[in-house]
Amino acid sequence: MKIHNRVAVFKAVSGSINRNLNDEASDRDVKFFVLPNFDDLYTGSLYKNFQISETEDIEIHDVRKLEKVLTHSNLTFLELLYSVEVDTFGYAEMKQLLEYRDRISTMNLRSLFNSCFGMYRGQMKDLTKPNSEVQESMIARYGFNTKKAMMSLHFLLFLIRFHKSDFKGFQDAISYEGSDREFMLGLKHGELSLDEFKKIASSNEEIALQLEQSYYGVPLNKEANYYLKNLLQTLVKNHLKTI
Repeated sequence: MKIHNRVAVFKAVSGSINRNLNDEASDRDVKFFVLPNFDDLYTGSLYKNFQISETEDIEIHDVRKLEKVLTHSNLTFLELLYSVEVDTFGYAEMKQLLEYRDRISTMNLRSLFNSCFGMYRGQMKDLTKPNSEVQESMIARYGFNTKKAMMSLHFLLFLIRFHKSDFKGFQDAISYEGSDREFMLGLKHGELSLDEFKKIASSNEEIALQLEQSYYGVPLNKEANYYLKNLLQTLVKNHLKTI
């Protein structure tokens, strides 16, 4: 399959659908990863683009980007390996990547902890700072950006839940069911005041911080890191033979 005249090797639904936190107002977010063309390789650039339609918000990335974001354990991209809807377009290397996902998700736990905390703090800083008309309207209605509040709490809860599973339950740690789902959607829909939310966030931040050494104490899995790099290099190398 081609998108923007580039060969797609991986497609995954991302965002709220993966976490079971989507509602009637949620967009359908999709990420595509494509093979580099000659110009990309010659200039050393990584292709990136966006495409918005009535049904989907699409991000398009060079597949080589996966090496960096997965090595650094960026939760937003790690979640793609557990997406509820994926397509590898017949590429064996991408199928192998999915089969190896449990090792990749625990490959760099120190970085995973730091990444989640960084995203948590970033979202918290922007709770009352709109950067669009939609966010401005939300803040005017609820007193803060409830969607960012939900996401900031998600990053903390993930760290707590993943640790509780002894780093073996990534899928369950990113998704919500029953009363947990109702609470998170209630937060998004403005059922808590800003002060109430901050108290909950502060409590979970304290719990998550106590887990820091548990994450830091696990060394980088060099074998998994090598496997990831070699897999993506093989994919691109095989593609080079066709251009």
